[in-house]
Amino acid sequence: MTRTHTKAGFNASQGVVRTEDIQRHQAMVKLVFEWMARTHASQQLLVRCIEEFWQRRGQADYRCDHSLLSRVLNPVDPHVPTPNRPRSMQILQAAMVVCARTSDPNVVNEATDDDAVWSSDDEQAFKIHRVRLRQLRENSRGSLFESLHRIGEFFAVARGLDDSRPSNTNGETLRCRASENVLLALAAVVDPGAEWTPLIDRLRHEGVADEEADRLVREQIARVEAILAAVQPSVNMNAYAGVVLFHSGQRQQGMERLMQAVAASHDFHLRHDPHWRTMFDLLERLLAAEDAEAVNWSRSVAAIAQTSMAREGGYAQLLREAWREVEVPLLRRTWREQAAALVNALDDAAAGPRATVPATPSRRVKAKVVLPIIAVLLALLGVGQMFATESLAIFAVGNEAAISTAAPLADRLAGIHGREASRPTDPPPPTDPPQA
Repeated sequence: MTRTHTKAGFNASQGVVRTEDIQRHQAMVKLVFEWMARTHASQQLLVRCIEEFWQRRGQADYRCDHSLLSRVLNPVDPHVPTPNRPRSMQILQAAMVVCARTSDPNVVNEATDDDAVWSSDDEQAFKIHRVRLRQLRENSRGSLFESLHRIGEFFAVARGLDDSRPSNTNGETLRCRASENVLLALAAVVDPGAEWTPLIDRLRHEGVADEEADRLVREQIARVEAILAAVQPSVNMNAYAGVVLFHSGQRQQGMERLMQAVAASHDFHLRHDPHWRTMFDLLERLLAAEDAEAVNWSRSVAAIAQTSMAREGGYAQLLREAWREVEVPLLRRTWREQAAALVNALDDAAAGPRATVPATPSRRVKAKVVLPIIAVLLALLGVGQMFATESLAIFAVGNEAAISTAAPLADRLAGIHGREASRPTDPPPPTDPPQA
């Protein structure tokens, strides 16, 4: 069969194959052959694994067509899965999960001085959980479908960690910190970091069938609800959960949680992260998309901002920093009409001396320029060496396809503004000895 290459892809018998379809197919083929070489598995075993994948997800009668799989894997004249080829897309989606190489959970980063001392099994589990979540975040742009399937394990682990005693000076248990990290990771996966795109539309764009896309969206909502029920939600958990719920179709509930987070953010030492930046980015995207609720939500957020500006303490500080860093021309114009005095106050604050609050950079600030400065500030605050050097969470997912998945995390643009809950500098007390 003759194919004519075009800028967007090439013409196939069932329509134009997009560049992203080709790239996704090439990534799948690479994963499959690496998996077969690593496990010494046959193609017939892969067929059974693909069938089990879909059967475990409710499709009891699913059968993988061996000849179609061979055509997809053909190195000379491959059959490229596209959204309008549902049978081959199901093969690709299952193979991306089945054959994904997950790093050995017992081989993590080089131990720092703090990490060289293990005090409990739960502490080890937390560290491994955090590092593997970081790996998932860094690779999440490869396949949204794959990332959503893999992250379920992390939710289960977080809910099972110790919740009986504080593990740091903020009074957070290991379960709380792990829960915050897993919500942060899921928020980074579901937020495209660019124009407003609901999660279900992104899944459909990847060729996920409507029924499966609906199931995956409902699953993310259930995961968020389960993790919030397992702990006392923190400011950061509300922010990350709000982002996930908003993109998963629970728009009002998600926006309300994000509003709660910005209203409560006032103390960077307590890890109240710069959620104002996430809020500003989201409102700007909604206004650009002419969303029906955007103006009303911007009015509600303006009221919260006015209250924050009037309160004593650090409530206004993170707000002013976000206003200084994030470019939001549409939101500025809207707030000029809704609350001109607020815009004037924020502009006056931005024109004054720069505050010293350490905060993660906005997605319009070059992270590789700002990151070393932030790391030094965080180290001075005593947050810990690992946090200062490794744990800044700066993400972009979804349609930032021009950035390689192998690019350093610090060189990517940010969709979610947050940071990991890292282990304490001082290890927690040893486990109580067994009673005689």
